[in-house]
Amino acid sequence: MSKKNHSKQPTAQYNPTSAKVPKLDSSIGSISDLYPSWHFDKLDLEFRNKWEVIDRDCLINEILPKLKEYEKMQWKEIGGRSSHFVSVSSIISEAQRRLEQLKLEDTEHLFSFRLSGTKRIYGIQYNSIIKLLWWDPHHLICPSPKKYT
Repeated sequence: MSKKNHSKQPTAQYNPTSAKVPKLDSSIGSISDLYPSWHFDKLDLEFRNKWEVIDRDCLINEILPKLKEYEKMQWKEIGGRSSHFVSVSSIISEAQRRLEQLKLEDTEHLFSFRLSGTKRIYGIQYNSIIKLLWWDPHHLICPSPKKYT
C-alpha cells in the first residue's frame, strides 16, 4: 500500500471581511426611544472620599424609588430633566483617579441622574443600559456653579 503525498492546505470559499458590523434591530429606532435599565456590577461600594458610599437604607428609600421612576421614561425624556452626560474631564480629580483604579480610564462621559436637589447618581451608559457607579448626595463629583443644583 503506497502513501499518497497530499499537501494539506486549508482553502477558503471566500475571504471574510475583517471589519465587524453590529446588526441592529431596525424596529428599535434610536436609543432615545428606549427605556433605561440598570446594572450594578460597577457600583463602587469601597471608595470613601468626598462622596458617600451607598448604605442599605439610602438605596432602598431614596435611590431605588427614583430609578423605578426613570425606568418608566424614555431616554429622550430623561435628558430633559436635569439629568445629562458629564465629561470625565469635568469631574473632580479624585473621581478621575478612581476611574483609573477601577480600570475605567477609557470612559469619556458619565451620565448624571438628578434624584432631587443636589443628590446625583452617576453611571456609564452602554446603549440603553446604565452601569451605576457612584452615589453623590452633595453634588461634589461634578460641582455646579449654580446653587442647589
